[in-house]
Amino acid sequence: MAKLAEIIQAESLVRGPLELCCYSRQVHLNQEVVNVTGLEFNLLYLLVDKSPNIVSQRQIANYIFDGVLAGNEPSIFTHISNLRRKLKCKSDQIAIQSIRGRGYCLLS
Repeated sequence: MAKLAEIIQAESLVRGPLELCCYSRQVHLNQEVVNVTGLEFNLLYLLVDKSPNIVSQRQIANYIFDGVLAGNEPSIFTHISNLRRKLKCKSDQIAIQSIRGRGYCLLS
């Protein structure tokens, strides 16, 4: 799986107070661990990597679900909601914004 190999090659990815440790697949926000699932980590990695650009549902489907968007829209929404909740518990400095008709972007 090339996508996983790309993530592991980068040691860490940092945006403001958010740090993704790619080798251990841990997320830290303000130096506190944020518990995320593997899929949530991949989704957050994509948003951080593309920040401040908008990431479309199609891009998310290509990256997370091997290109299958049909039927995965509710799943994307659920994972975005879960990430928002988990990040908000640790800090108000990071947010995932919905851009109607376009996708999502990470604000830091």
